[in-house]
Amino acid sequence: MYETIGKGSFGKVKLGEHVSLGLKVAVKIINREKLNNSKNDARIKREIQAMQRLNHPHIVRLYDVIESKTHIFIIMEYVSGGELFNTITTHGKFSEPEAREFFQQIISAISYCHQSKVAHRDLKPENLLFDPKTRTIKIADFGLSNIVDDGALHHTACGSPNYAAPEVISGNQYSGPEADIWSCGVILYALLTARLPFDDPYIPTLFRRIREGKYSMPPFLSNEAKDLISKILVCNPVDRLTVKEIRMHSWHRENLPKYLEVTADVPEETKSEYSERAINEVSLRMKVSHTQILEDLEKSQETGLNGPYTVAYHLVSDSLQLGRDVKDASFSYKDSNSRFSAAIDEISSSPAMNLRRVPPIYEDGIRREIDKTRKISEDAPVAPLKKVWYLGFLSAHHPLEIFEKLLVALKKHDFEWKVCGNYQLRCRNILKDGNQHPLKIGIQLFSMPQNSHSSSSGNLKKKIHLLDIKILEGQMFDFYEICLKLSKEIPSKKE
Repeated sequence: MYETIGKGSFGKVKLGEHVSLGLKVAVKIINREKLNNSKNDARIKREIQAMQRLNHPHIVRLYDVIESKTHIFIIMEYVSGGELFNTITTHGKFSEPEAREFFQQIISAISYCHQSKVAHRDLKPENLLFDPKTRTIKIADFGLSNIVDDGALHHTACGSPNYAAPEVISGNQYSGPEADIWSCGVILYALLTARLPFDDPYIPTLFRRIREGKYSMPPFLSNEAKDLISKILVCNPVDRLTVKEIRMHSWHRENLPKYLEVTADVPEETKSEYSERAINEVSLRMKVSHTQILEDLEKSQETGLNGPYTVAYHLVSDSLQLGRDVKDASFSYKDSNSRFSAAIDEISSSPAMNLRRVPPIYEDGIRREIDKTRKISEDAPVAPLKKVWYLGFLSAHHPLEIFEKLLVALKKHDFEWKVCGNYQLRCRNILKDGNQHPLKIGIQLFSMPQNSHSSSSGNLKKKIHLLDIKILEGQMFDFYEICLKLSKEIPSKKE
C-alpha cells in the first residue's frame, strides 16, 4: 500500500496495488477499536452489504473485504481524480452541458441503487468521485446507506444538513429514495452555480430555510435548468419529481449518452456471461488456467465471498469495461476536454463561490439540532416526533384477518397475485377482451409504531397495521378505482 488518499471517522483510505495485475485499488482501513459501539459496527456492515448489491459503471465497486482481529480492510475501486467537491471548489461552476453530463451519470446510478433497494442517504459532492481522464462520476461512501423495502419508511435522521431533505431534518418518518432525489437537486444546483441553495452557519436557521424551501435561482441559468431544479427541490416529497420523471425531463434528456438511456436492470442471481478477454488477461498475469478462474467465479457467486481470481477478474473487467462503455457511448475525450476548457474560461467571470465542505451529522446530532430548532424557531415549528404520516388503509384487526379479506376482494375484482414475502404481494388484473395493458400493483402490510395511534378515548394503545398499496404499472385512474373498491372491503380500524 502507498500514500493515504482519504480519512474517515474510523480510519484511513490508502492507495493500493494488485501485485500480479499492477492495477490500483483504494483500501479503506477500519480500526476496530474505533468501532466502540454497536451502532458504528452496524454502520460498517450496512456499507459493505449495500456495496455488495451494486454493480454499476457510476458506483464505486467493492472488490473484497478482509478482516483481522484489529482491522477491517475494504478493497474498492480507485478513482484517480478524487472528490467532485474538490473539482468544483478549484474550477468553480460548470457550464450547463458539463453539469448535465455529470448529473446524467448520477441519476443513472441513483436509479440503479433504488432498483437494488439501496438508499444512499448522504449524497453530496464529497461522496462523488470524479475521474478527469474519462469524465466519469462514481458514487462512493455508503456508510449511511440503508436497505429499502417496498413502502418502508426510515426514521433515522442522518446525512449532511445542507443536502438533507425537509422531511429528514424535521424528524419525521421518510422515504430514503425521495430524500436521495432532494440531495440530487442540491448537487445539480451546486454543479451549475458552485453555491449551495440552502446555507447558513446557524443550524436552526438553515433547517428553517430547508423546511420552507426558500432559495434563490441565479439569472444565468436556462429556463429548463430552473424548471428541473424547482421541481426537485419541492418540500413535500409526494410532489417531488421521481427518478423516472427526472429522466424524462427535457433538460436531462439533451445529449443523453446511449448507455444511460435505458435504466440498468438489477442483475438476476444466475450464471453470468463472463468476459473472455478479462479471463485471458487474469490467466496470463496470474499464471492460472481458465478452469480455475471460472470455478472461483462460480464459487464466489454462490457464497457471496470473492476469491483471489474473482477479485482479479473484476479488476481487469472494470478496466476494460470503462474503455468500452466510453467508446460505445460516443464520448470523445478531445471534445470533452475542449468543452471542459470552455467551462473553465467561463468561470473566470463568474461570482465568487460559497461551496464548502459539509460534514455529515448522525442521528444523535440531528436530533439535538431538531430539539434546538423547536425551542428557538417560533415562526417555523417542527412537527412533533411522535406524529406519523402514512398512506394506505389502517386497521386494528389481526394481519391474517386483513389478508384473508384482501385476497377475497382481489379475487372478486379479477386480480391474480404472487407472494413476495411476509404479508407482501405483487398483483395484476386478469386481462379481459380488448384490454392489453394490465394494472400491476404492490401490496404490503406494516405494523405501525406503538406510540403512533391510540384509542378514541386516548387511553389504551392498540396494535395498528397499515396496508400500503402502490402502482407498479398501468393507468392511474384504474389504480384509484381498485383502491376505492378495496377500501370498502378491507376491515378498518376498530373503534
